[in-house]
Amino acid sequence: MTNLARVSPAHGRAEQRSKVTHFCTHCASLSNAPNGNAERPHRGRVCPDCALGVILSCSRATLDTEGAAFLVVTADLRITAASESAERLFRVPDGLYGRPLLSVMTSPDGIGDLARQVVRAASGARRPVTVEVDAAASRVPRGVTRARIGGCGSPPAALVVIDSAAG
Repeated sequence: MTNLARVSPAHGRAEQRSKVTHFCTHCASLSNAPNGNAERPHRGRVCPDCALGVILSCSRATLDTEGAAFLVVTADLRITAASESAERLFRVPDGLYGRPLLSVMTSPDGIGDLARQVVRAASGARRPVTVEVDAAASRVPRGVTRARIGGCGSPPAALVVIDSAAG
């Protein structure tokens, strides 16, 4: 009787793989999974389109559009990568890499909720949530309205995909 309740692990993994998006952290192109093997597991991690970004993965519900504006953020709320679109949107002269997320983005619902959702995603939660956001700096045009936040990468990080009326 106990065998009736078992679910095939292979079926679950195949289903999860079909709902995964692979993307470049620089040009935001969507691609297939990197080709690696036992000897060289990270082969193919560099973007074949721009050769400047690393290929990461996330839930298709978090990112499904090429060229999207997004930030990759660690659990300590530091930006570790930004797509070209996000760099253009936020217009930070020295770039976004290494900056605290909350120096770039805020939320009308309070920064506590934004920070909590990013930490949750960076801790491995892949299911995305949508949060109302706005730019933190006055030099950034208003119009950033919301962001989808979900887990990505290996090691885990949060992917903050920005929907922008101004971008």
